[in-house]
Amino acid sequence: MRWGMAWAIGAIALLASSDVWAQARVDYSGQATPEIGALDFGPLSLPPWALTPYTFSPAPDAIGRFWGQVDAAPTYKINDSAAFGLQLGVYSNLNTANIGTRAAVPFDDTNLNLTRIKPQTALDIDRLALFYQGSFGRLELGFGAGVSERTAVVGPHDYGVGSYAGDFPYFLDKPQDVGFNSVSAYGSANDSPRLIYLSPRLGGLQAGVSYQPDTRESDFDFVYGQSSMGILGRGPTGTGTFEAVSDGFINVVEAGVNYDQTFGPFRLQASLAGIRGDPVPSPTGAQFYGLASYQLGYQISYGDWSLGAGAVNAGTSGYTKVPLVKQRPEQYDYYGGVQYSPGKWTFGAGLLYSSDEGDPTFRSNRQLWFYSAGLRYRFNDNLDAGFELDKAATLSADFGDDRTVMALMQLRYSFAGAYPLSH
Repeated sequence: MRWGMAWAIGAIALLASSDVWAQARVDYSGQATPEIGALDFGPLSLPPWALTPYTFSPAPDAIGRFWGQVDAAPTYKINDSAAFGLQLGVYSNLNTANIGTRAAVPFDDTNLNLTRIKPQTALDIDRLALFYQGSFGRLELGFGAGVSERTAVVGPHDYGVGSYAGDFPYFLDKPQDVGFNSVSAYGSANDSPRLIYLSPRLGGLQAGVSYQPDTRESDFDFVYGQSSMGILGRGPTGTGTFEAVSDGFINVVEAGVNYDQTFGPFRLQASLAGIRGDPVPSPTGAQFYGLASYQLGYQISYGDWSLGAGAVNAGTSGYTKVPLVKQRPEQYDYYGGVQYSPGKWTFGAGLLYSSDEGDPTFRSNRQLWFYSAGLRYRFNDNLDAGFELDKAATLSADFGDDRTVMALMQLRYSFAGAYPLSH
């Protein structure tokens, strides 16, 4: 946070000086998206050893979320090909699935922020970085997402409310329904400080690399280097209780490539990225696996049609090295979708399958099937509305098998522009 304040003050002071004022501008964009719907649990198959009591309402539960985001970039133009400035992003995330108290067990924010799911907050900062860009590409230093999160091709998902692209945990308030959920390389969405370089796009190809000292300063919510509670309440580091997941990662290096090219009536998009890091050392001497995750994806578009798929593998990233009975140390997901966009309408459907090591008792792994279908209507360039039907099927030896059905509506207002700073 101290770094960010210093960078912000320096950039504002520079832009305020009279000799550069006329060459500066602020690029801005944002959106406001209220969402409302209903969720209903289907037939529940109880686990053979019920350890955590969960209650399910016999009637559908009302669910909702408000997501707001504003990005601004005060920029000083050096010449026709070079510029530098400050990138600032703030967001608001209010949702019925309170991430701080998912049912009977807490959901740890530090580990959660290794994915793109944001903690519930009225207002927070998720990007604050200095940048310099020119013919060589773009160099950035500060808080913000990594290479894979910025360039990953997830497949077509601009219909409904985006649950297929990983937003469904905002509405599911039971931890056994969430599972492994990352559509970019695991850890890339973490916005702790990093140094990142993105090349210019040549022949449709763009590459990027980044270095991140520590993943534990995400979202400005934690003192630098503070230990987390331990994911799903499995025991905080240093308490003497069993540690199941590392508190985070250090010395994180990421690299990726993105391809976007048109061939006649066809457009091909693809991405490939990898990220690696060391586990945070534990004061208790517990041993954990380091971060090693990979993402690949593609999308093919022809006319009003788009088809795409992708995969993320995080393997044993962050897991304890202690052998556990029936534990399957794995984390991965596959996803794919299709979209049709005639005129102002967009129709789509998608599928996501994920697998991870399971819940706190470690008896077996957890599997999740997530099905999504929806539509969107665009009123104008700034306003559109979406409707989505989703089904989550979870298989868990710890909590049993259950089926969740959701119906969601979204109204989205988007804006973008530039404001010249002149006398």
